[in-house]
Amino acid sequence: MKKVWMWLLLLSVFLWSEGASKATPLGVDAQVKQLLVKMIKANGAEVAAEKLKSLRVAHSVEMTGMGMKMEIELFSTTNSGLLVSKMNGMEMARQGFDGKEAWSKDMMMGLRVLDGQERLTMMQATLLGNYNPLSVYDQVFLGEENNFKGKKVVELIGKKDGLPNNHYYVDSETWLVAGNRTVQSGPQGEIPALIVVEEYQTLKTGFKYPSTMSIYAGPMKMTMKAVSFKENPDLTDIEFSKPKG
Repeated sequence: MKKVWMWLLLLSVFLWSEGASKATPLGVDAQVKQLLVKMIKANGAEVAAEKLKSLRVAHSVEMTGMGMKMEIELFSTTNSGLLVSKMNGMEMARQGFDGKEAWSKDMMMGLRVLDGQERLTMMQATLLGNYNPLSVYDQVFLGEENNFKGKKVVELIGKKDGLPNNHYYVDSETWLVAGNRTVQSGPQGEIPALIVVEEYQTLKTGFKYPSTMSIYAGPMKMTMKAVSFKENPDLTDIEFSKPKG
């Protein structure tokens, strides 16, 4: 059961995905805006935003050294997102955001409303959040130029009052996000998390999706791979709002 809980706690770490949208945070200076524009063009969001109205992505996740595997499916519309996770074919958890309220329902905590860092994470499950994860923050600051996993990067820091900062490392050659570092918080505590994007896949709509990522959370490592994509699927039967009861 301890392993199952750790999976549930790490699920929200997975939700980070790279991109940039036309929406920008409130506290953004001119230099940062220029960088966000470069990100928009680099990841194809400027073009894809006109074509991509919904997205369904199936992922396989493996925890290195523990022999544990998981399937995670992400359903996204412009302002809504749903994450469904399964292990050995059994649903373990689902987390949603309907544009207003974020929620989670899992085996251990039952049904609850998400706020703080967990709410921001679910906002990043929407298409707008996928295009630009920094759009959910109140302020974005320019950090230092340094190296990240052998790449020369520019650091962008997302800030929101009362929450841990999120550090994004943008490749200064491709202007794609190479990874990010934060502290993921939940009802059971905080976990330092480092995410490294190993590979991008260009979808038919032109959006570059982070198809392979290595996720380091505390002492553990997970490898997540996107195994199938459906662009503009019919999601009318998908319930993004919090279940009743």
